[in-house]
Amino acid sequence: MNLNDHSIYSDAHLIIGVNVEGNGDMVSRGKIAYLHKGINSDSMASISDDDLIIQTAPGSNYNIKGYLFSKDDVTIEKADPNGPLGGAVLMGTEAPNDYVNIDGSITAMNKNKYLNDADPNNANKSINITGIRNKNITQSGKGWDRVARLREGKFNVRMMSWFELN
Repeated sequence: MNLNDHSIYSDAHLIIGVNVEGNGDMVSRGKIAYLHKGINSDSMASISDDDLIIQTAPGSNYNIKGYLFSKDDVTIEKADPNGPLGGAVLMGTEAPNDYVNIDGSITAMNKNKYLNDADPNNANKSINITGIRNKNITQSGKGWDRVARLREGKFNVRMMSWFELN
């Protein structure tokens, strides 16, 4: 799917099980899940009112230059074929490794902090990156221009960061 400098808006969960290419935006009032295939974008904004999930499978490549935002959690993980999203997309086994390269900003606000009774150890993980051997994450301002363009100059973008190290 080529975004072709367009924006996709959703009032529900947005689950993408195909390769995403080109520059553009994905905005959802629900979760956003990129499953198993890959993203190749030089300018992207992905904004979720719930969780933002990136799942990789063998041979998937994620090359994202942009802004990833979630009001809850951002999770980047290997796909679990037996997990809740496992059957959504057929996973191949043709390539041994997956690759994630993110150049931009990852923001997670953890709106459901302390509410995960099923697994209290995961309740406070706003950004959770697990199981991916080949990853490179660089903090930069890439993608902020896309966020400002979404609102057509109706608000100012201020950068702020907060880190909690345990």
